[in-house]
Amino acid sequence: MTSPVLSLNLPRQRLPKPRRWTRAEFVRAESLGLFRAEERLELLDGEIVEKERRVNTPHAAAQRKAEKLLARLFAAGYDVRGQLPLATGARSQPLPDIVIVTGSEDDYLIDHPQSAVLVMEISDTTLRTDRQRKLQIYAKAQIADYWILNLVDRQLEVYRQPQPHEFNATRWHYAETTIYTESDAVKPLAMPECDIAVADLLPPLPNN
Repeated sequence: MTSPVLSLNLPRQRLPKPRRWTRAEFVRAESLGLFRAEERLELLDGEIVEKERRVNTPHAAAQRKAEKLLARLFAAGYDVRGQLPLATGARSQPLPDIVIVTGSEDDYLIDHPQSAVLVMEISDTTLRTDRQRKLQIYAKAQIADYWILNLVDRQLEVYRQPQPHEFNATRWHYAETTIYTESDAVKPLAMPECDIAVADLLPPLPNN
């Protein structure tokens, strides 16, 4: 008995296509209580992602230092928001660690802000996501000033000039990247008369 011969001319198999959520669907699901109350969820390019609930103590310290410092600088005419939604597009609603928007909290009673003058992510365990996936989302939303406070390397990464990639208009990036160390100071685009010392944003080292 001979073994059957397997045909090598198989039709091209179509891979399953994931079903991506829209922001409207995500907001509707939240309002209907379809997610657990204790979940902190982000919508990143159509995918629902659970934001890590455990916050390391250095991250918490940096969060509070940055919020207080930026709230002093961006007083009248701005709202400094900590870990609140930013409606960056039809399929994304991230939860930045800090976002600075124009106006006041009363201006966002109907919907979350859709843009910001500054977005900051505080990174220890999320550095790859903040440099890649979230960077792409913020660039596409044309956030002009995106900062990553990198607690691992104790530096501030500043990304500016969002623009689409030359050969793929659906992909966005930042044309300008500047690394600031603890001894440096940075000027926010929306507040160029102010110098912010990177050391004032970072938590002290444990042995200090």
